[in-house]
Amino acid sequence: YMNTGDTGVSQKKEALDKIGSIIINMADGGPLPDFNPPPSNHQSSHTKQWTIVSIPHAYISSSWPIRYTACDSTGHWMAVAGRTGLAYYNDHNKKWKLFGNETQEKDFIVTGGVLWWKDFLVIGCF
Repeated sequence: YMNTGDTGVSQKKEALDKIGSIIINMADGGPLPDFNPPPSNHQSSHTKQWTIVSIPHAYISSSWPIRYTACDSTGHWMAVAGRTGLAYYNDHNKKWKLFGNETQEKDFIVTGGVLWWKDFLVIGCF
Protein backbone atom coordinates (compact mmCIF):
# COMPACT_ATOMS: atom_id res chain seq x y z
CA TYR A 1 0.00 0.00 0.00
CA MET A 2 1.25 3.49 -0.81
CA ASN A 3 -0.19 6.57 0.89
CA THR A 4 -0.40 9.25 -1.78
CA GLY A 5 -2.26 11.83 0.30
CA ASP A 6 -1.04 14.96 2.09
CA THR A 7 2.14 14.24 4.06
CA GLY A 8 1.88 17.11 6.55
CA VAL A 9 5.43 18.28 5.81
CA SER A 10 4.55 21.95 6.41
CA GLN A 11 3.19 21.13 9.87
CA LYS A 12 6.34 19.20 10.75
CA LYS A 13 8.56 22.07 9.54
CA GLU A 14 6.53 24.54 11.61
CA ALA A 15 7.00 22.42 14.75
CA LEU A 16 10.75 22.04 14.12
CA ASP A 17 11.10 25.81 13.66
CA LYS A 18 9.39 26.38 17.03
CA ILE A 19 11.68 23.84 18.73
CA GLY A 20 14.70 25.59 17.17
CA SER A 21 13.60 28.95 18.58
CA ILE A 22 13.14 27.40 22.04
CA ILE A 23 16.68 25.99 21.96
CA ILE A 24 18.13 29.36 20.86
CA ASN A 25 16.24 31.20 23.63
CA MET A 26 17.43 28.68 26.22
CA ALA A 27 21.04 29.12 25.08
CA ASP A 28 20.70 32.92 25.32
CA GLY A 29 19.10 32.70 28.77
CA GLY A 30 15.89 34.27 27.51
CA PRO A 31 12.32 33.31 28.44
CA LEU A 32 10.84 30.19 26.90
CA PRO A 33 8.16 30.86 24.28
CA ASP A 34 4.84 29.06 24.38
CA PHE A 35 5.07 25.85 22.43
CA ASN A 36 2.05 23.85 21.42
CA PRO A 37 2.99 21.18 18.90
CA PRO A 38 0.35 20.39 16.29
CA PRO A 39 -1.73 17.34 17.22
CA SER A 40 -0.62 14.19 15.45
CA ASN A 41 -4.11 13.58 14.09
CA HIS A 42 -4.48 17.17 12.82
CA GLN A 43 -5.11 16.04 9.25
CA SER A 44 -8.52 14.67 8.51
CA SER A 45 -8.69 11.16 7.14
CA HIS A 46 -10.38 12.29 3.93
CA THR A 47 -7.07 13.78 2.69
CA LYS A 48 -5.43 10.35 2.65
CA GLN A 49 -5.54 8.08 -0.35
CA TRP A 50 -4.11 4.57 -0.26
CA THR A 51 -3.13 2.91 -3.50
CA ILE A 52 -2.64 -0.84 -3.74
CA VAL A 53 0.40 -1.67 -5.86
CA SER A 54 0.88 -5.33 -6.78
CA ILE A 55 4.43 -6.58 -7.19
CA PRO A 56 4.80 -8.18 -10.64
CA HIS A 57 4.40 -11.95 -10.74
CA ALA A 58 7.55 -12.21 -12.87
CA TYR A 59 9.57 -10.82 -9.94
CA ILE A 60 7.74 -12.29 -6.97
CA SER A 61 7.72 -15.85 -8.33
CA SER A 62 11.52 -16.06 -8.36
CA SER A 63 12.39 -13.69 -5.49
CA TRP A 64 9.94 -14.52 -2.72
CA PRO A 65 10.07 -13.60 0.17
CA ILE A 66 10.30 -9.82 -0.06
CA ARG A 67 13.00 -8.73 2.39
CA TYR A 68 13.28 -4.96 1.92
CA THR A 69 10.92 -2.21 0.80
CA ALA A 70 11.32 1.56 0.54
CA CYS A 71 9.20 4.48 -0.62
CA ASP A 72 10.54 7.95 -1.39
CA SER A 73 9.35 11.04 0.50
CA THR A 74 6.94 12.06 -2.29
CA GLY A 75 5.27 8.66 -2.37
CA HIS A 76 5.76 8.34 -6.13
CA TRP A 77 8.64 5.83 -6.15
CA MET A 78 8.75 2.47 -4.43
CA ALA A 79 11.43 -0.25 -4.41
CA VAL A 80 11.31 -3.87 -3.29
CA ALA A 81 14.07 -6.42 -2.87
CA GLY A 82 13.46 -10.12 -2.36
CA ARG A 83 15.71 -13.15 -2.08
CA THR A 84 17.46 -11.99 -5.28
CA GLY A 85 17.26 -8.93 -7.51
CA LEU A 86 15.46 -5.64 -7.14
CA ALA A 87 12.36 -4.03 -8.64
CA TYR A 88 11.19 -0.43 -8.48
CA TYR A 89 7.86 1.24 -9.24
CA ASN A 90 7.04 4.66 -10.70
CA ASP A 91 3.63 5.93 -9.60
CA HIS A 92 3.53 8.53 -12.40
CA ASN A 93 3.45 6.00 -15.23
CA LYS A 94 2.24 3.06 -13.09
CA LYS A 95 5.06 0.78 -14.25
CA TRP A 96 7.55 -1.53 -12.59
CA LYS A 97 11.17 -1.80 -13.74
CA LEU A 98 12.87 -5.19 -13.48
CA PHE A 99 16.14 -6.66 -14.68
CA GLY A 100 15.96 -7.55 -18.34
CA ASN A 101 18.11 -10.62 -17.79
CA GLU A 102 16.96 -13.17 -15.21
CA THR A 103 20.50 -14.56 -14.82
CA GLN A 104 21.80 -11.12 -13.79
CA GLU A 105 18.91 -10.74 -11.35
CA LYS A 106 19.74 -14.05 -9.64
CA ASP A 107 23.38 -12.93 -9.18
CA PHE A 108 22.26 -9.69 -7.49
CA ILE A 109 21.47 -10.06 -3.76
CA VAL A 110 20.43 -7.10 -1.57
CA THR A 111 21.81 -7.64 1.95
CA GLY A 112 22.18 -4.15 3.43
CA GLY A 113 18.75 -2.63 2.87
CA VAL A 114 17.05 -0.26 0.44
CA LEU A 115 16.39 3.47 0.81
CA TRP A 116 15.68 6.56 -1.28
CA TRP A 117 18.05 9.51 -0.88
CA LYS A 118 16.82 12.57 -2.77
CA ASP A 119 16.21 11.15 -6.28
CA PHE A 120 18.51 8.16 -5.88
CA LEU A 121 17.80 4.58 -4.90
CA VAL A 122 20.53 3.40 -2.50
CA ILE A 123 21.02 -0.33 -1.92
CA GLY A 124 23.50 -2.45 -0.05
CA CYS A 125 24.21 -5.52 -2.16
CA PHE A 126 26.75 -7.99 -3.48
